Order: sequence, then C-alpha cells, then structure tokens
Amino acid sequence: MKKNEGITLIALTVTIMILLILAGITISVVFSDDGIIKKAKEAANMQNEATKNMQNEISDLTDELKETLGERKIEEVIGKPARDRNQILRDNYGNYMTLPAGFTVVPNGINNVEYTYTGDGIPAVQDGIVIQDSDGNQFVWIPIGTIYNKEGDANGIKTDIILGRYIFDATYDSTQDAVLGTGKATLVQNADNYTEVVDITEYCHRELITSNEGNATAKDLGKFIQKTKTNHGYYIARYEASYRDGGIKPYSIQSEGTPAMEKPSSYTNKQLWNFIDEPEASKVCQSMYSSNQFESDLTNSYAWDTAIVFIQNYSGDTDYSKENAQTFNTNLSNTGVNGDKVCNVYDMASNISEWTTETTLLGSMDPDVYTNHACINRGGRFANKNFASIRVESSFDARSNQHGFRPIIYLL
Repeated sequence: MKKNEGITLIALTVTIMILLILAGITISVVFSDDGIIKKAKEAANMQNEATKNMQNEISDLTDELKETLGERKIEEVIGKPARDRNQILRDNYGNYMTLPAGFTVVPNGINNVEYTYTGDGIPAVQDGIVIQDSDGNQFVWIPIGTIYNKEGDANGIKTDIILGRYIFDATYDSTQDAVLGTGKATLVQNADNYTEVVDITEYCHRELITSNEGNATAKDLGKFIQKTKTNHGYYIARYEASYRDGGIKPYSIQSEGTPAMEKPSSYTNKQLWNFIDEPEASKVCQSMYSSNQFESDLTNSYAWDTAIVFIQNYSGDTDYSKENAQTFNTNLSNTGVNGDKVCNVYDMASNISEWTTETTLLGSMDPDVYTNHACINRGGRFANKNFASIRVESSFDARSNQHGFRPIIYLL
C-alpha cells in the first residue's frame, strides 16, 4: 500500500493566513507611527540635535573663554545676535572694548557708519565703534587709556587718552566774529582725583559728587570713573536725545519730524528733545535702561571733555573743540543732519547745546541773569557762536528750544 504525504488545502489555507498575519505584524512594527524605522529616524534626529547642541555649547564656551581672556575679535561679533551678557572684545591692534548686553556692533556702511582706520572696513577703536540695541538706540565707544595705533600712524605706536576734565584753547572773538585758538586740550583734573573740588574756569565750573539745591549730579561719579578705567572706555550717545514713551525715556537715534521752536503741548516720539531742564534730563537718562550689567546717565564733564580729546586725536579734525553751530547750520534741525559727524558721533559742535552734570557753586558774576546754582551746558547752539568745548552757565531749571541733552552708558 502506498501512503500519500502532503498538505491538505485546509492546512495550506491556515498557513497562508498565519503568514499574512505575521507579515502584517512585521509591516506594522517596521513602518507604523511607532515603528522601528520611525524610531530609528527619531533616534538619528535626536543624535544630530544633541551633536548640534554640543557643538553650540562648545562654541559658546570657547567664545566665553576668549571673551574672558580678551581674545575675541570685534569683527567676529558683527552681524551676530545680541547676547544677554557683556562681551569683552578687542580690535586687530590689541585695543579693548566691552559690548554691553543686548547690543550689537553696527557694520561698516550701515546707518552712515564708517570704519576707515584699517582701510578695509574692519572696526578699530580709533574709528568710534557704533553699537545698537533692539530699539535702534546707538552709542559710540570712547576708548581711554593706552590706544595702540597701526604702524606709521601720525600719533606714533600708541596714544594715551586720559579720562579727565580739560580746557581747550578756543575762544569766540566778537571783533573778528570767529572762534580763535589752537583747539589744544589741557588736562585740568585727572579723573583719579575726582573727589577734589577743582575750578575749571573763572566761573568755578565743578563736577559735584552730591547735589547742590536743584542741580543734578552723576548717578555715581566714582563708579563711572572706576568702571570706565577698568573697562578701557565708555559710550556716548551717537545723537542728541529725542522724545520717547511720552517723555519717560529718551532715544539715541536720528530724530524725525520738525524740531520744536516753542514748548510742545505733547510729545512726539523721535522728535528732537529740547525744552528740558537739567534735573529732568538727568532723570530720563538714568531711567533709559534697567540692567545689572551697565548704567545709563546724563553726560558728565569727564565724558564730554574726553570725547573731544579722542575726536581730535582720531577724526583728522585736530581743532574740533573750536567748531561751532554756525559752521554747520544756523537753523535748528533734526540731529544728525547738519554734517557734524566726527568719529561717528553727531552734533557735539552744532544744533543745540547739551546739559551736563557739571555745575558752579558761585553762579554768574551777574546775579540778575543767573541763579546761584547754575548748571553747565556744552557744545554748539544753532542761535549762537557756541562751539564744541564751550562751557555755558544756565539756571538748572532753564528750558528753551536751545537746550537738549545726550546720554552716556558705562559697563559694570
């Protein structure tokens, strides 16, 4: 007898069904939303992301180390997003600057910024490096201490910019209708002895540490001087201040609209800010920023004078201290349009005179004109023969279309 061996139709059917079920399970496991392939892709993406994050962290740590050592170049941060911390940078000659938290370096050719010292548009501190925050406020770095120059520079291998209060050889002569003198700066008070009362001129102009019945003082003059020397410089606003937020804070931007010739009934943002007295100018400057990494304040006499010394060294205008408003424009105009730009700073010699925290204890020799608590404004005034370095007494509560101001910031 022969025995038939094989698979029955029923068994074959069951086998095929089992294989189909297994195939379906396999396909589901491999290709479904929770499948192996998707999981593998997710794992690969996670690995790539982790690698990218690690590379970014390494890059950030490297940058932090370079910043701590003062080895990061200024040109490396141009076009990069602002950081939430101050950054110590240097130019190609070894000169330092500190970029404040929340600010970026404005590139050459943007907003009429010019970096010409190196010849290739790369910023050097001699140019007056411009920084900008997210609101468009711009400030210019004023370096102090030893500044190293490029080979063959007319000032030699290095120049020393001393933070201090200066007098300048510049005097208006009405008989010749001209500002006479060489413009040369003479140091009268080194910032190191800021606690001493030093008379700058016959009117006893002084930078007080404590308030004198109405006039404002620097927020903390000792801190400004200490931190400015430690950080190799400070920032002065690129423009005369304009209105912002209903007069609560100022802008440092090129102003817009028509400057007020009469006291305005309401504030217009970005309009040149005149008709302000010295205490109010100080108040709004100090409230301009809220940061634990830098301070804002009204310009003091050390900041104003040292800025002119820097400008005369590196702008090519060796007697900028003699420049006056009528050299540029006899009419009140928006800041930044008069042609008065030196080392990327606008209108220190033109447009409106600017309040500082400098003052006088004695007041004017004519008590019928000034109070005994006169404050000092500086710079060119469109309606007068005032010049960049002039010191003019005004009552601390004086307000006119010829009074404005300019903030500074310094690193902590």
